[in-house]
Amino acid sequence: MATLLGEVFSRYDPSAVAVGLTTSEFEVFVRLLSPMVADEGLRIVARLVCTGELVGALLTEDSASTLPDGMDRLSTKFDPIFDILGQLDK
Repeated sequence: MATLLGEVFSRYDPSAVAVGLTTSEFEVFVRLLSPMVADEGLRIVARLVCTGELVGALLTEDSASTLPDGMDRLSTKFDPIFDILGQLDK
């Protein structure tokens, strides 16, 4: 799931494209969120019935949750994205 989301976001998400996030940089972000998302049931996964191949995924976030440890290890390319999101919360 982390690889699929990394590929899709790094290629098509306007914010990710604008800052030049790579697939592997976005994967790190997804992997940091994965335990919390799994524990809280905040994901939807789509698979092909005939093969079981993962073809889609959606991660949601509970904005009241504490951010996971390791966010400080993310690429600095995330900084403008988080800055914009922080502005939206005000």
